[in-house]
Amino acid sequence: AMENLKIFTCGNNNITMLDLSQNLFLERLDCSSNNITSIDVSFLNYLKYLNLPNNNLTAIDVSSNQYIENLNISYNDIIYLDVTSNVQLLRLDCSSNQLSSLHINNGFNENLIAFDSRNNPLLTCILVDDQNANYTNWYKDPWSGYKLICDDDDNDGISNDEDLCPGTPFGEPVDLFGCSYFMLPVDNFTILATGET
Repeated sequence: AMENLKIFTCGNNNITMLDLSQNLFLERLDCSSNNITSIDVSFLNYLKYLNLPNNNLTAIDVSSNQYIENLNISYNDIIYLDVTSNVQLLRLDCSSNQLSSLHINNGFNENLIAFDSRNNPLLTCILVDDQNANYTNWYKDPWSGYKLICDDDDNDGISNDEDLCPGTPFGEPVDLFGCSYFMLPVDNFTILATGET
């Protein structure tokens, strides 16, 4: 094993298993177009670039990879992906999987300059920092929606099981129970001085 290895590329082979436990300083890993069914990258604390498209992965845990900037896991069979711990993430491609759950609400969505979750037939909800933001260079299927809570049909930030007013119009201010309320503009006041006391 090369313990100080920083870049490892093994694309276009028939690799089914990969043990990287001796390569703790890896920063860049490219193992695209193989037959890898599972991979453990939890101990790769310096990993910035992870490229694993066209494999047979059904799951991947990147919660320990806090410095990862580029993640490509497209064309796999991954069902669940959570990148909430990946605050340095700049590019994410998780297209062409079997995702039914996708959590990208890491507090830094504005830094994510490229995102693709297309071709995930079961993905209806993508958890994001701000469901109303205008994310450029972000691509998703038409049946997928950006939300703060997945079980929130009217997208008001209150889960269905706690929403006393389901069906509130999108973008309307709601209280803790999901019901609309009247809100005065912040500049809707007048100050009148009638005396010194």
